[in-house]
Amino acid sequence: MKKWFAWLWIIVVSAVFPFTGSAEEKQPYFTNEDVKKYQKSSDRQPALPKKDAKEEKKATASMARDKQEQERWCKRANEQRKKIETARDDVVKAERDLSREKEKLPGTGGKKNSRLQDRLDQAKRRLRVEEKELHDLENEAHRKGVPPGWLRCQFE
Repeated sequence: MKKWFAWLWIIVVSAVFPFTGSAEEKQPYFTNEDVKKYQKSSDRQPALPKKDAKEEKKATASMARDKQEQERWCKRANEQRKKIETARDDVVKAERDLSREKEKLPGTGGKKNSRLQDRLDQAKRRLRVEEKELHDLENEAHRKGVPPGWLRCQFE
């Protein structure tokens, strides 16, 4: 009987004092003006994706390797061009010496003329060898995917 009375009491009380649940409570309503009051200047800028320290290290290391590669190819090509320039100068000197000797006394000086002619031929061979080495260097760079500007020291 006591249980009956307890249940009856709960029913009567709930009928007289209805439960006010959360469904009847109004949710807060915010407008853009309310949000602007509390907005910071940094909130207006889109967040940039942050790189991990590992990724930054990798990028820095990669750039350093590229820079070293650029300098290496530039140095190799410049050295080869200097060799070619020296060989061209030798050819010009040998041609000039030979033409001077031939102008002095035409038909004479056979030994000296042949020695100068040999020197000229040797200088021309050396020039061809140096030009071929530059061509081989350019082909090697092309095969390895090196941009042509690196051989001319033209970096971005």
